[in-house]
Amino acid sequence: MEQTQITQIIDAAGGRDAVIAALGIGQRVLQHHIQRGQLPAVWFWALEDMANRQLPRELFSFKAPRRGG
Repeated sequence: MEQTQITQIIDAAGGRDAVIAALGIGQRVLQHHIQRGQLPAVWFWALEDMANRQLPRELFSFKAPRRGG
């Protein structure tokens, strides 16, 4: 399911070639993250801007805040 959603995000952002060019990554890197079903959090804002819509944060590797001291 996540792979399908990630593919939809990439398509909305202009396709694989556009994402690769915008993020300065290689085809293998993008394919790796598609297969894992999770995208790096650092890509979130760029992809959201490229897709021109809000993206589901759960598909990105944001870290949960630490609790306690």
